[in-house]
Amino acid sequence: MSLADNQVLPLLFDDGSASAGAPAMVRHGAAVSGIQGRIAETLVSLFLLSSVDGVSASDLRLLAGQIRAASAKRHAIVLALGGNVMLRDDPDLAGAQAALFLALSESAENRCLLSIVAADTSGFLSTLPCLADAAFFVQGSGRLALSAANTVEAVCGVRQDPEQLGGALAHARASGIACRACPHLLDAVLQARRYLLATSDSSPSFHDQLRAQEDAALACLDNLLPPDDGNGAYDIRVLLEAVLDPGSFLEAQAGRETSLITGFARLHGQACAIVASDPGILAGCLDAAALEKASRFLALCVRRGMPVVSLIDAPGFVPGEAQEHAGIAALAARLMQQWQRHGKIVTLVLRDALGAAGLAMGLSASLDRRTCLAWNGARISAGGRRGIPAGDDGITRIAPALTAQSLARLLSRDASGKFTESPSEVPHVH
Repeated sequence: MSLADNQVLPLLFDDGSASAGAPAMVRHGAAVSGIQGRIAETLVSLFLLSSVDGVSASDLRLLAGQIRAASAKRHAIVLALGGNVMLRDDPDLAGAQAALFLALSESAENRCLLSIVAADTSGFLSTLPCLADAAFFVQGSGRLALSAANTVEAVCGVRQDPEQLGGALAHARASGIACRACPHLLDAVLQARRYLLATSDSSPSFHDQLRAQEDAALACLDNLLPPDDGNGAYDIRVLLEAVLDPGSFLEAQAGRETSLITGFARLHGQACAIVASDPGILAGCLDAAALEKASRFLALCVRRGMPVVSLIDAPGFVPGEAQEHAGIAALAARLMQQWQRHGKIVTLVLRDALGAAGLAMGLSASLDRRTCLAWNGARISAGGRRGIPAGDDGITRIAPALTAQSLARLLSRDASGKFTESPSEVPHVH
């Protein structure tokens, strides 16, 4: 399969923007093929590694050179693995592998790097999608395992189902390597396109789509929290749908169900990352899996300089021996450090931010920067005890219906990193 033969991969780009890469990269039957184009204002280079008879060292060096060239032009990179990507024996194979890994590593440090996995990858090639900001796996054909199923059987004498070992669902639900497990190649391509649109440096004009703050979708937030003792579950996705620009939210690590939701979106046209408590799981309490998920996601946001909006409803941590043995204290400390090091944070306390759980959701960092909001009645306590809603603590109180407007104003910053509007100008209701 080459890009010259493939009718799906070019759908990544805006209509009419795709053009073939270097002639050496589009010859029929080559293991490496490439195409360039645009997604909104973002320049993108798509490379496909695929062959009928395996991949040679020269193929890897060719791909490394083309990735370096595209990165030098400040292109986002999408690497697709399809067909037969088994490596052929070659005296130069180790050097070629090192060259490709270095090229991708350097690209990942400077520009957006995505991966589409539609082939059975193992050994060295299985490490490449792990360098990407996000990897989209095609169910049934996209598999990734450092040690393939036949290796497991040869070494351990155990028959291993390749799908359970390294299939799309396994990496979406367990390892977190897959951002999405996609039912087919077209869906993987469209998800990669959505990712690039959501995280693009350039902000498309959403002004015609912006809804008045009195809109029914935002007014419904007044009744989002359960009208009981304040401890019941609610659907955080209702808030995301009401507050974020229509259709802009792309959930990351969607298959890993924890008490946190992560993803990318636009808010009044501004690209941002979202970390949100999910009270529908563990009542929003943080466990080791949730902290690890947030830490991995925040590391990507720091690397890309992406502003983060943290929506907090965290009554505490999940207690117990299993959590302590999983290193929950160390994971919480590491996550707090990451929040402090990231300079672009806005937090909103929806109901509870109690003790260190609130700090692990970015509360301390946003307090330092005066970028913390709270719904009226939200409870914030350094000691971790429920009770009186916080009073004169420097946190701006807002009505739920003003959520989108208030968050968007705090996200607005000038080139120096300062806010274009003072937090005191955010609409609030005492």
